[in-house]
Amino acid sequence: MIQKKIFLILFIFLSHCGFSPVYNSEKNSEFNIIISGITGDNYINTLMNNKLKNKNNEVSKKEFKLTINNNFKKTVILKDSKGSPSEYELSLETIVYIEKDKGNSKSVSFNEKQIIKNISDTFTLKNYENTIKESFVDSTIRKLKFELINFE
Repeated sequence: MIQKKIFLILFIFLSHCGFSPVYNSEKNSEFNIIISGITGDNYINTLMNNKLKNKNNEVSKKEFKLTINNNFKKTVILKDSKGSPSEYELSLETIVYIEKDKGNSKSVSFNEKQIIKNISDTFTLKNYENTIKESFVDSTIRKLKFELINFE
């Protein structure tokens, strides 16, 4: 009974301490993104374009002009005894050229990799690859957002 009271008191005091994550602040993550060019895999480009538009705040004073180059590769890394592929490596390299002002710009690169086993059903394999592409894009967008927040 005493432990429950102590736990309740600690919970009340510690739950309202005012903690908020530094990079989760909405005021820091509001910026206007203009995509001047995007090249590479069409599926990844469409996903990236849509997700960046969702993060866009057109009335923000922070404006970034982005040129994005995606390079998606599917490489066979292991074959079975018959010579059929049994494992693939999916990799995405994204190079983003960020321009804030006329003279203030930089280039950043993001890499994602994952090894998958071959699935005999091509439809299921294609859906699985698309799911992995979506997770690659989500990860890249998170990293890009972090770069934009810290861009000086």
